[in-house]
Amino acid sequence: MKHHCSISKGLLLITLPLTTIGCEGGDDYGAAPLAALDAEVRAPDDNPVTEEKSALGRLLFFDPVLSANNEVACATCHHPSLAYADGRDLAVGFGGTDLGPDRKPGNEFPHVGRNAPSVLNVAFNGLMAADDQVNPTEAPMFWDSRLKGLEAQVLDPIRTPSEMSGSGVTAEDAIANAVSRVAAIPEYAQRFEQAFGTPGVDADRLAKSLATYVRSLVTRNSPFDRFRRGDATALTSEQQEGLAVFERIGCATCHGGPMLTNWSMHKLGVAENPARTTPDEGSGDFRFRTPSLRNVALTAPYMHNGTQATLDDVVDFYLEAKSLHPQVADVDIDPQTVTPAERLALIRFMEALTDDDFSKSVPDSVPSGLPVPRASAEE
Repeated sequence: MKHHCSISKGLLLITLPLTTIGCEGGDDYGAAPLAALDAEVRAPDDNPVTEEKSALGRLLFFDPVLSANNEVACATCHHPSLAYADGRDLAVGFGGTDLGPDRKPGNEFPHVGRNAPSVLNVAFNGLMAADDQVNPTEAPMFWDSRLKGLEAQVLDPIRTPSEMSGSGVTAEDAIANAVSRVAAIPEYAQRFEQAFGTPGVDADRLAKSLATYVRSLVTRNSPFDRFRRGDATALTSEQQEGLAVFERIGCATCHGGPMLTNWSMHKLGVAENPARTTPDEGSGDFRFRTPSLRNVALTAPYMHNGTQATLDDVVDFYLEAKSLHPQVADVDIDPQTVTPAERLALIRFMEALTDDDFSKSVPDSVPSGLPVPRASAEE
């Protein structure tokens, strides 16, 4: 059986003619058996986890002071009410108003250009097996894995024009300006000294604080996890049938291991989002990283560009790919081998990958005094 790739938020890519449909690769990580997520969170040696650093990072995560216009926080696109995603096809950052699916773009940037993935469990990026010793400084980040490690990832939105920096400033100055804004706030200056032991706010400490908080956003007790740990009643009979279908038709080839991804680059035949004016080639040749399926039922819409609204749509995409485009052999799922009942069971299994026992709290206020991003139900 050939590779069958990616069902998840922001999946793999495309835009070229439909002859590019296919799942190639796995050359970096390979495949691994499905497993419960029992690994311990690892942090870099120079950034050990502390309560003070995590608490500081949480305030920074929700504080719009990191953006040049004092209006966009990390939580704007990764909000707890939306499983730390944003519920949109393409994220809207700098200049936007409102939150989640209702967020409206400003005049300068219509969107960020890709779907905003959840940051739940990114502490385990790169993990292929529960007993792996993944170097946290080498963990792949973003849909194209262009950066390694959370400490590098958390600074990137701050210097990206369409996300938090706006135009007319260099990436280096965008970070320096954010650091200056934070350092000028007495409460932050005090908290940085408490977290790091000496006075001072700089980009390195900013990154370490944010990364420490994001590493605390872990979910690993879904019905699937409990089933894999030996609780035979954790999955319904229908969900167990869906698990069997998931493995039989090849989904686990790319979505294996405890994070249900092989972390490798693939390309598919997903239609380009019409809101984009230029093709997105991902890491090159229209390749994007296989995303994790953890909490996938909470993070619609799907694919790297949000073009599939529901899990039903994503399953149909894979089941129909071969019959609609028989010239593409790499998408090798024969829909005739999946009955309607099995198709439904497959979706029910993916719903069983949900663990919604994560922090949904939002700070009452942040040291800058700026408005904290809140869902309408929280206001």
